[in-house]
Amino acid sequence: MADIVKPVLNGPVTLSISILFGTLCSMTVQTLYNRQINLHKSLISTVEEVRELQWLVEGFPEPYKGTSHALLACFLTESFSDFQRNQVTPESLRYHEMTQMLVLLNELSKEEESPDIIVCEAYGCVHRLK
Repeated sequence: MADIVKPVLNGPVTLSISILFGTLCSMTVQTLYNRQINLHKSLISTVEEVRELQWLVEGFPEPYKGTSHALLACFLTESFSDFQRNQVTPESLRYHEMTQMLVLLNELSKEEESPDIIVCEAYGCVHRLK
């Protein structure tokens, strides 16, 4: 009797386990692929925001222009070195350069001859980067 029941139970159980394993593998691969795509999109958007901010910084008066370029270079260096070392954590993503850039923009907005539209757009870029 066990010889008759054994193949009947093993067939559906083996098939179910095979389907579950295949589903688990495909979900894992899809999750990793989506994570890679999201990381790629975030890196591209970060680079585009930094590039736009660099163009906006060109309209700043001289003491602010040099400091802004230095802060952006430091931001890019720190960002990509974290990614290369695989040490991206929530703490490492809180870059101090963007906080310093906000302070610089606050000082620049107090100037009488500050380009208001450029400063406003720069604020937007910094907030999106943060």
